[in-house]
Amino acid sequence: MRWMVVPVVVLMIAGFMATGCSEDEAVAVTTWSWTVRFDSQGAGIPASPAEMTVASPATTIVALPTEPVKDGFYFGGWYRQPEGAGDRFLASTSVTNHCTVYAFWSAVPVYTVSFDSKGGSAVESLLVRKDQPVE
Repeated sequence: MRWMVVPVVVLMIAGFMATGCSEDEAVAVTTWSWTVRFDSQGAGIPASPAEMTVASPATTIVALPTEPVKDGFYFGGWYRQPEGAGDRFLASTSVTNHCTVYAFWSAVPVYTVSFDSKGGSAVESLLVRKDQPVE
């Protein structure tokens, strides 16, 4: 019985080799692409581009879009859910389906600046945003 196994295995290997693809035969290739949408969440200047496509064999986007701009807010990155919930989305994040990611915004702090005139003319208080010069 043992000697029968060897010839059968040799015939199976020869059969597989004989049925290989020739140069004229088309090879089926599975391709896919996923769209990532960037929701700027009310920005005055939205992200550009607002959509990017990841096509096989890639699994990530090349780079993030330009950051959106929203008056009175700092841009805090892209997240899988609104309000900064869910995982943060980076250019290196693996994309496995169509998805929308959302801009996260933090309000720029506003401070009240009061002046002590030391008996001189009164000066009105100012509301000043952080990182903006006072005029």
